[in-house]
Amino acid sequence: MEIKKGQIQVSTENIFPIIRQWLYSNRDIFLRELVSNSADALSKLRQLSNMGEIELDQEEFRIEIRFDTKTGELMFVDNGIGMTEAELDKYINQIAYSGMTDFVTRYQEQGAEDAGFIGHFGLGFYSAFMVAEKVEIDTLSWQEGTSPVLWQSEEGIEYQMSPGTRSERGTTITLTLTSEDKEWLTSTELRRIIDKYCRFMSWPIYYLTESDATTELWNDVNLITDRIPTLEAVNIVTPLWLKSPAQISDQEYIAFYKDTFNSVQEPLFWVHLNMDYPFRLKGILYFPQIKDHIQTLEGRILLFYNQVFVSDNTKEIITEFLFLLQGMLDCPDLPLNVSRSFLQNDPTFKRLSQHIVRKVAERLNKLNTEDREYYESVWPKISLFVKYGILSDQKFYEYVKSSLLFASTKGNYLSEQELPEGKVLYTPAADQLAVHVRIAEEQKIPVLIMDQEIDTPLMSFLEYYDQGKRQFVRADSDYSVEAETDLSHLTDLFPIADNFKIIGFKLSPLGEKAPPAILYESEEMRRIREFSQQMALDAQMPDDKKEELTKQQMELLLNEDSKLITSLLRMNELPEYKESARKLAAYIFDLTRLAQGLLSGDDLADFIDRSTGLAEQALELY
Repeated sequence: MEIKKGQIQVSTENIFPIIRQWLYSNRDIFLRELVSNSADALSKLRQLSNMGEIELDQEEFRIEIRFDTKTGELMFVDNGIGMTEAELDKYINQIAYSGMTDFVTRYQEQGAEDAGFIGHFGLGFYSAFMVAEKVEIDTLSWQEGTSPVLWQSEEGIEYQMSPGTRSERGTTITLTLTSEDKEWLTSTELRRIIDKYCRFMSWPIYYLTESDATTELWNDVNLITDRIPTLEAVNIVTPLWLKSPAQISDQEYIAFYKDTFNSVQEPLFWVHLNMDYPFRLKGILYFPQIKDHIQTLEGRILLFYNQVFVSDNTKEIITEFLFLLQGMLDCPDLPLNVSRSFLQNDPTFKRLSQHIVRKVAERLNKLNTEDREYYESVWPKISLFVKYGILSDQKFYEYVKSSLLFASTKGNYLSEQELPEGKVLYTPAADQLAVHVRIAEEQKIPVLIMDQEIDTPLMSFLEYYDQGKRQFVRADSDYSVEAETDLSHLTDLFPIADNFKIIGFKLSPLGEKAPPAILYESEEMRRIREFSQQMALDAQMPDDKKEELTKQQMELLLNEDSKLITSLLRMNELPEYKESARKLAAYIFDLTRLAQGLLSGDDLADFIDRSTGLAEQALELY
């Protein structure tokens, strides 16, 4: 066989179904592509003017979208650079030939650059055939001596080029919608799509229907909105993120947030991103009002490419713990695929993500240092996000460790630096462990409120990170008393509880104001037990091991300073008072369980009956 060389042939009959079905993820994306092409045509014209290639008058560069609701014709009109017959043949009749790349190459000696351009692949125009059965291009180049050209095609396979009718510089693209697309592409839906993709486009966009103009004006293939002074642009040419933060008031930030996200609530605060190196990035990230923990999963960050909406799915850029945020990012250095809908894997993503994490942390630190009162007021709403971020990203912890706050039972907040070394006491809820909290507070020991599920792994993380310098201990576990006296003889004195097991008795002075007895479980055993329950580690264990691991193993600490305990110990030594000692022990035991929330059901009802009986006896003595 002889060696044979040649060029691979591409058939439009084969490639167009791919473009229609697979290249673009959403059917409505054709509008973004066609408006983006018009925007690029205007950007090229501006560059030519800046380079002195063309002199322009004071006309407004603009894009108009015209929709004839009766015939189903949709027009995209601009007064940009336009095309000659040769350019039309090159850029439209050759698939994937980028006019932007060709433009920059041609004028690079005069200083042309691709900043501000949107198209890169030369494929966007063909998205028109996703919804149109016929497409026409009527264009007139900016170059002197050129003539208008009309390009027509049905189904995008065969085309016809002939003299055009356009008399002013620019391009008009007319789509005749298919019968199927006429059904869903109403004027209302079209307006929604324009707002979705083009709301912040860099050139003014005007939208009108046949009711907005006279018949004569409507049939003009050139721009007509410049002759209808009552029409206003439907987009914001200079969105807030392009301005300098120093020039923006708080009210402007808030109004922009409310308008963009249709929110009636004000954001808690925001982060304005503005950088040019090592990549270009501008944007604003808002911390929304959060009603509950579930809502923290409902963040929405809009991604833009030179002010053109790309996606609101930014998982590649925004780390998971920042997903509660709402805002917008405009980064023209992001590597997008040919449909500009999906991000490609690139080291830029990691650097960009790290930069955003650092800027968010800097904003938190600034609030903490410059407006501590406000920072404390919003802390309950953002604490879950901060804690999750710390557990997800150690660098984030290093950034924000000075701004990590802990609520205390005294009603104030403590920073991590203000926590004592060694044992740090906490309660799982503000209204729990009141007896133990009171004992600690009388000793001037702060007690933290750790009432979120994430607090348990957070405490373990902080302990590990501090290399054992600090240990979080629940307030009812801070009783490591050495047993100097053998109290095993008290085992038969106290009743047996159903929901926990007493594994020992200890005697220690706790103060006259402290309760007569306290039940406590070691912090280590409690964490092991709770972890095993969460992970269902006890599911396949033998019953004896299961009970040992899941049932609370508690010690009963008797307060040596309590008159009740002193009397109990004396009564227990006298045979004639054994029964009275047993009743007193049962009452003390009930008081202890009641104080710690361990008394319920029939045991609580019995305790109330016994207490009522004691009160009645006291009345008889009166």
